[in-house]
Amino acid sequence: MRALLCKWQLFGAAALLLVLLPWLCMAIINQRAVLHYGPQIEFDPGNWARNREDDDGPTDRQKMVRDLVVRILPGKTRTGIEELLGPSPTHQEMRRHTQQDREVREKDENGNWKPYPRTGEGYYYDEFDWDLLYDIGFEQIFITDHRGLAFSPDDEVLLIRLDERDGFSSWYIDGSTRWPKVVGKQAMETFRVNR
Repeated sequence: MRALLCKWQLFGAAALLLVLLPWLCMAIINQRAVLHYGPQIEFDPGNWARNREDDDGPTDRQKMVRDLVVRILPGKTRTGIEELLGPSPTHQEMRRHTQQDREVREKDENGNWKPYPRTGEGYYYDEFDWDLLYDIGFEQIFITDHRGLAFSPDDEVLLIRLDERDGFSSWYIDGSTRWPKVVGKQAMETFRVNR
């Protein structure tokens, strides 16, 4: 009887391990990715403009997000933000492409490729109701991205929203779900998926 009980205990422990192992592996992978974004550093306009990448690591922009949203952006207007971060694309410049747009490829009089036309419906990132946006780099992943795709980092884009007086209101980063863990509680006070 005692031997049978021990076998059931071992079976139960093995079953529990099999249930917890995937969760534990994902937690370790997520923590490694979060650590890969750090350490967060003080905002520097020159480094923002250059946006250097470390070897297989985060860009300067990714490292400055916490300081930017906690200390720099609050109280700034659209004009002040664009003076500091550079011009943001307009909604018209972010109009969606159609498949036909991507099939049109023309050169200008100097032989340089012209941008693809944009004749699609809506705008990129319009589901987030943005006012300003900035590319900050590729998602920092270990094996899989935030959607579970292996070795497939997404572009990360900082989306900034303004209030009715054109002042900084909220922010969001599309391209990773790990930012809440990276930036901490104070930065999360103005973090919103939508306005």
